[in-house]
Amino acid sequence: KSTHYGAIIVPPIMISYMTQRIRPDAEDAITAAFEENPMSDGIGSVKRPGELPEIPTHLVRTLNAGNEIEIYQYPNIGDVIFFQNRYQDIRERVGRDGKPFLIITREITYTNQDKALLCVTRQSSIRR
Repeated sequence: KSTHYGAIIVPPIMISYMTQRIRPDAEDAITAAFEENPMSDGIGSVKRPGELPEIPTHLVRTLNAGNEIEIYQYPNIGDVIFFQNRYQDIRERVGRDGKPFLIITREITYTNQDKALLCVTRQSSIRR
């Protein structure tokens, strides 16, 4: 049976969560991050497959600064999804308290097995 989209599709935002997943048999990454650095918030220290190289900074606290998604095509059930990370922007600022912080924007491009562009996400974070 055909659908409005021509096939059974997957919600496009669902593929953006694929890069965040950790294998079920893997060690709890947040616990490991706390054991390595008790001052860390845990989230900023989690290592994931395909992750970008670390930014050399002493700032370890991570806050979400916003997300956006551009949808080009809906993925179909059975598609093989590929993603490519890159730093889109890194800005240094000084807060009202006089302490420095970074605003980091990471862009992830998702394509399918036919190299068709599915979506682009941008995730900004603040490192303090």
